[in-house]
Amino acid sequence: MIASIIWKVVVSISKENRKARDIISGTKQFFLAIAIALDQLGNVAFGGFFNWLFLKDQEGLYNFGAAHETISEVLGWNLYLEHLNQKGKYMVALLDWIEKDHCIKAMRSGIETAQFKTDHWQDVQEYQVNSKL
Repeated sequence: MIASIIWKVVVSISKENRKARDIISGTKQFFLAIAIALDQLGNVAFGGFFNWLFLKDQEGLYNFGAAHETISEVLGWNLYLEHLNQKGKYMVALLDWIEKDHCIKAMRSGIETAQFKTDHWQDVQEYQVNSKL
């Protein structure tokens, strides 16, 4: 991973005609993507624990542990579904203190990503049908 980070920084700096803000923005997006991936890993690795810790019961309507979802996204769903226990509500409040409506934004981001994938899948299917004509 360290080699990848060094590569990203060197490539970002070495490209001609790149402005400093573009380098910073691209590097920021790179590290944000890594942070999201680690968050998703945490959701999978600690899903059962988070179900026990944050949900009213462990057989909830929207449990932790699914791949490709962040902890905040699952907290957002359970906030919306009113399925968080007091510890879960405290965690949401903490995250909302750091960023306003963090968990709801994470939930919406997950919905938007799923919609993008669905739309893209339909576009690919239409392209394949049209390319065979």
